[in-house]
Amino acid sequence: MTTPQPTRTILYFGATGGVTLSTLTTSLLSPTPHLNICLVRTPSKLHSMLSAASIPATTLSDPTRLLILEGNAKNPTDVANALTNWPSTIVYGIGGAPVYKPPFSITVDDPHVCEGSITAILSTIKTKLAEDATRRPPFISVISTTGLDPQVNDVPLLLKPLYSWLLAVPHEDKKKLEAAVVAAGKEGTVGG
Repeated sequence: MTTPQPTRTILYFGATGGVTLSTLTTSLLSPTPHLNICLVRTPSKLHSMLSAASIPATTLSDPTRLLILEGNAKNPTDVANALTNWPSTIVYGIGGAPVYKPPFSITVDDPHVCEGSITAILSTIKTKLAEDATRRPPFISVISTTGLDPQVNDVPLLLKPLYSWLLAVPHEDKKKLEAAVVAAGKEGTVGG
């Protein structure tokens, strides 16, 4: 019996966090094989998380199903390396870790992590597309947050102080992320 070839290549940024990890796990457990490429700062952390999620060892060691690359999504060279196997889909779920600032403030460890990483990713994609006109722009799925669009009132009244005070810094970063992705979609760098 022959092993089925991957039907799609999916590139993950932020695979050690919440929704992105869940999406990766679902893809790895799918009966339809996909090549899943993950750019992470600490490959052993992701490997441990996938093992704990009951991903079979045979899948974790199969380079036609999973490639875990060490790198930083803010580094264009690392992003270019992750784009070597051109993806049809990108799942982006990067975010900052909360940091308490006395006396009553919370920020994130890198207030520009989304802006910096999406800039590196989109500019590298744009360069790769210019180098090879046969490539199709990848579809991108971005995990962001609620409450960013002032025209859409999707934050409950009791949470508005939390959003304006506690989450102001990470939300500014997410706004820049969303604006960059919208602009890239309009110029054809990413598809839909």
